[in-house]
Amino acid sequence: MIPREFVRPFETFARASTYYGKGCGHARYYFDLRDDTGVALDEEGLELSGPRAVQAEAAKSVADMARDAVLAAPLTGGRQEMAIDVRDAGGPVMQVTFCFEIESFTSRSHSHDH
Repeated sequence: MIPREFVRPFETFARASTYYGKGCGHARYYFDLRDDTGVALDEEGLELSGPRAVQAEAAKSVADMARDAVLAAPLTGGRQEMAIDVRDAGGPVMQVTFCFEIESFTSRSHSHDH
């Protein structure tokens, strides 16, 4: 399952963001976090102005997930994939996916690490 540290910052932002845009005709979008082990459903959502705002928010969320996943990954491991599945009241709206694989080159000296 997706580690709570990926979900918690997003939930905090989602709660804070629900106060912006009310009464402005914004739609509510839900950002479900998905990785190889499961899905964490967004129960609260965000009110956003449209597709560009949704894309920007999904990009921020997947970037945070990717940073944390790469830092937590073993030095050499299999390919990992994660995504933000965005939906509104009518169903799926957008998906932003990130894939990575870490490959260590053991022939290099560790004294040259930066």
